[in-house]
Amino acid sequence: MKFLNSFLGLVLLAFMQILQAQQSVKSILPLFSQKKQVEWAVQTDRNESVPVKWYERESSFAVEGIRTFVGYYNEQLVGALSVQRNDISGSIQWVGKAYHIDTRQGKVVISTSGADMNCGTCSGNFCASDSAEEKSFLRVDYKKQKFVYTDPVLRVYRLAITIDYSYFSRTFGFNKARVRGY
Repeated sequence: MKFLNSFLGLVLLAFMQILQAQQSVKSILPLFSQKKQVEWAVQTDRNESVPVKWYERESSFAVEGIRTFVGYYNEQLVGALSVQRNDISGSIQWVGKAYHIDTRQGKVVISTSGADMNCGTCSGNFCASDSAEEKSFLRVDYKKQKFVYTDPVLRVYRLAITIDYSYFSRTFGFNKARVRGY
């Protein structure tokens, strides 16, 4: 009986942390309605708060009411975000993990991608569209270079894949056709 009470207490504690981590979309949207840089701290699965500075970028989707933001931490690109009337979606890369930001039932939900996720033509660690080249997982080192992560998750982007200049020059040899093929 004591074990059961302890177990139920732990489950309740975990559930309360999940509820606290989810923020209401209505409380976040006013931040992004400003015309200046926005600082919104994203909660990770390690219960740490990542203070990301978001900057709006012009896009052709603005006429449809979709605003696009890119996020930086210590001048390093860490994420992209799309904001619509009652919807926020995007992703950030933090300490070797990709965190997906979605809106569900009026709450912002932040989740990580796992190796067992199925998406499009991807299953496990294999994507049918993978090239013969071995993909490298880049380590975060905020002091040396800027990185954009690659992982075996198929993503469809509305605007573009954000690739910083050092990654572009090193990986694609300044060849824009190779970037489009990627």
